Amino acid sequence: MRSLTLLLLGNVYLQTHDDQAEKMLVTGYLHALKTKNQIVAAAAGSSLKDLYLKTSQGIRASQQAQQNKVVLDVVDQAFQSTLMAPLVALSKVEHDSTSSGTK
Repeated sequence: MRSLTLLLLGNVYLQTHDDQAEKMLVTGYLHALKTKNQIVAAAAGSSLKDLYLKTSQGIRASQQAQQNKVVLDVVDQAFQSTLMAPLVALSKVEHDSTSSGTK
């Protein structure tokens, strides 16, 4: 909950106080990673990248984009394995029944 709150506050401050937004977003991002909340980490990382682009910090934006890709890959794998698990199990059952000659 803490990382989500920091993410929301950081996004509010993005419009007016870049330095305060960065502090909140970095803290929220790190807390989300520490607590394995990859979805909040992905959102905070995206906001950080946008902030770095807005403030002409291209190198930091590029580094954040690379970190974001790693986090998004983890989220994507978790999402795929969760949604695909029932389909894979069903496919295996159908394959086994077809192979044994019964259906």
